[in-house]
Amino acid sequence: YALGVSCEEASQSIDFISMEIAHLKAYFEKELKALSSSVQILFENSPRLSVSSCVAFQGINQEALLFYLNKQKVFASFGGGSFQKISLLLQACGIDPALSHSALNFTLSKETSPEDIKEVIGVLKNTLQYFSKLAY
Repeated sequence: YALGVSCEEASQSIDFISMEIAHLKAYFEKELKALSSSVQILFENSPRLSVSSCVAFQGINQEALLFYLNKQKVFASFGGGSFQKISLLLQACGIDPALSHSALNFTLSKETSPEDIKEVIGVLKNTLQYFSKLAY
């Protein structure tokens, strides 16, 4: 009986949780695009998962970017391990190889808060400034 009640409660709240995450993702992507013209939200005008955002940072290698972000406790992904690297998948979708090698995937959850988004945006702002200094 308890499992049935629990499942019923979960199914009733899933739409609400999905909408909240979708709003956070929209806020995240808006703030990302405001950081720099080199930030590109991939598949922005296509149907996508509400919890995932694939972002290209033109001119910055994804491995270097991910390493730098991980040191600052921001965790994203470019695939690998037992999963195909995101750059290969993006190229199969017609994304330019150079752009595909600058892409990371960010995933949100029901635990993600607006404060988390603000913190990550701040880290990304500093990170983009750091990498822009290296380019010169």
